[in-house]
Amino acid sequence: MRIGTPVSALIAFCGGIKEPAARYVMGGPMMGMALRSLDAPVVKGTSGILALSPAEVGEAEPGPCIRCASCVDACPIDLMPLDMAALIRAGDAEGALAIGLKDCIGCGTCSYVCPSHIPLVQFFNHAKGELAARERERSKQDTIRELVEARALRMEREAREKAEAAARRKAERERAKAAAAAAAKAAAAAPAALATGTEETTA
Repeated sequence: MRIGTPVSALIAFCGGIKEPAARYVMGGPMMGMALRSLDAPVVKGTSGILALSPAEVGEAEPGPCIRCASCVDACPIDLMPLDMAALIRAGDAEGALAIGLKDCIGCGTCSYVCPSHIPLVQFFNHAKGELAARERERSKQDTIRELVEARALRMEREAREKAEAAARRKAERERAKAAAAAAAKAAAAAPAALATGTEETTA
C-alpha cells in the first residue's frame, strides 16, 4: 500500500473484519497508537494495523491513582510515571518535562501494569504533543520577531542611505552653483581688465 492510503482501504484490501473490533491500533499492541477513525492514512512508520476484539482490549474504567508505584517498578527508563501523570493532569506539562517526560519511549508498560487502569502513556503522548505545539508556536513567534527586526533595520539603513545620497546631491549642487558663480564673476571681470589695458596702451 502507498503512503497516504486510508486504513479503511487497507482493511478492505485484506478482506475486511470478520467481527466488530473494539479498537483499531496502528503499530504493535504495546507501543501502537489507537486510531480514532479509519480515515487515518498509512504513514512511513506504519508497521501494521491491529483490529482488537472487546476481549483483547479488556477495557475498564480508570480509577484514582493509589500510589502503588507499579508503574515506577515497570518503567524500563526508571522514570516516575505516576508523578508525571499527576503534573500533566494539573496542567503542568513543563513540570513533567523537567522530571523526564522527554525520556519516555511510549512503550505502554506503565499503562499495562496499572491496577487503576489509568491510561498513563496517553497522558504522556498528549503532553508531548502539547509541548511540541508550544515549541512550534514559540519558534514561529521568534521567526516573526526576527523578520520584523530585520525589516526595521533594512528600512533604517535604506532611509540613512537615501539621506546620505540626498546630502551628496545637495553638496554637488552647491559646488556646481559656486563654480558657476565664480565662472560668471571671472567672465564679468575679463572685459573690464581688457578695457583698462587698452586705455593704458593708448596713453
